Amino acid sequence: MKVDKKVKKAADEKELEILLSLIDTTSWIGWRDVTVLVLLYRTGIRIHTLTSLKEEHINFNEKMLVLSGDIMKNGKVLKLPLDDELLMLLERLMKQNHEVRKRYKEKNDYIFISKSGKPTLNNYSHNNAISKRINAYSKKYGLSISPHKIRRLYATNLVRKKVPLAIISNALGHSSYEVTRNYIEIDADEVVDTLRKYL
Repeated sequence: MKVDKKVKKAADEKELEILLSLIDTTSWIGWRDVTVLVLLYRTGIRIHTLTSLKEEHINFNEKMLVLSGDIMKNGKVLKLPLDDELLMLLERLMKQNHEVRKRYKEKNDYIFISKSGKPTLNNYSHNNAISKRINAYSKKYGLSISPHKIRRLYATNLVRKKVPLAIISNALGHSSYEVTRNYIEIDADEVVDTLRKYL
């Protein structure tokens, strides 16, 4: 007998807004961290994909994130739209990154780098520098935010906007709709309010 899995909690949008308002963006590291959070929130990409991002993955002319198969869990190319605010955050971060790499004589074109200009990427998404940083913020401010919870929030928001499941599944890079269903959290009041419209 198959039993439905319990849907894990998504990040709370208000908590995410609080966190974004608390991070000091006058420092390079603060700017990087805000860019991370906004990118996760607006694209739903996995933390491992995010830390694998290079400058070549950002298409400023077409306002698009072009994720090559080599950085995607499913090995398929994925294109996601980027809004003007996110493009501005990324452009400024990339300029600041250039200065950091120059100072430490590092040669790479990763978008999310450490204070010493090295890539933040490793094979364990829960243990990379960016994940640790988000978890530290969450603990410091008493919030329940993690990269994966933000990914779930992205999926839940797409459902609320009536985006078809096939598009959501594709945007998340999932292998099946079943996996996507496990990401979507809809509370009981939302179900009844939506169904009432069809009576």
